[in-house]
Amino acid sequence: MQYEQELWPNNRRRLKSGLYAITVLAIGIIMVAVATIFWDDYVGYHQTWGGGSREDGWPTTVRLIGFWISVFGVVLFIVAMRYGDRKNPSFKLNKDGVLINNLGWNQVFFPWSEIAGVEEVTGKKWPIANIRLVAIHKTIAAQDPKFQSFLKREHVAKKKPIIISGEYVREDASFFVSQLKKYYEQGKSSPTNP
Repeated sequence: MQYEQELWPNNRRRLKSGLYAITVLAIGIIMVAVATIFWDDYVGYHQTWGGGSREDGWPTTVRLIGFWISVFGVVLFIVAMRYGDRKNPSFKLNKDGVLINNLGWNQVFFPWSEIAGVEEVTGKKWPIANIRLVAIHKTIAAQDPKFQSFLKREHVAKKKPIIISGEYVREDASFFVSQLKKYYEQGKSSPTNP
């Protein structure tokens, strides 16, 4: 399918995710460091039933939790750096509908017949369009199963509209949003759509 308009991703979302991961990693490292500093003062050794000894005291718990938080931070950082699809646009548009690849891994095409409304919102820095679907459950069921749980969580449980924002794209999204509204109105008024 040919698309007339495309918006390509920038690195802003990736950088935000990376900073979040580094913060989590730093918290874990600090916890391990604090536990290590106070280890000798607060850790005691107690005999176990099996004849061995066990370390006891708050630094053992803090160090263990800090270690797992650090591991989680490293995993988050790896995911953030490999995050998303950098080879495909975040949004594509033509007279048949709009393709959304907002997170970089869940390309979903919505024809105008499945869209109940398009609302342009004035963002602080970027243009934003909110898209409401006619039958969200039917639309979700038609998507790839690996994306269905994400779509249900975001758009059914949290009742969020599908958002097209200029925040995470390279170019100015103003023209894309205006074309989106124009094509939506044309698509709704065409004889092939109810």
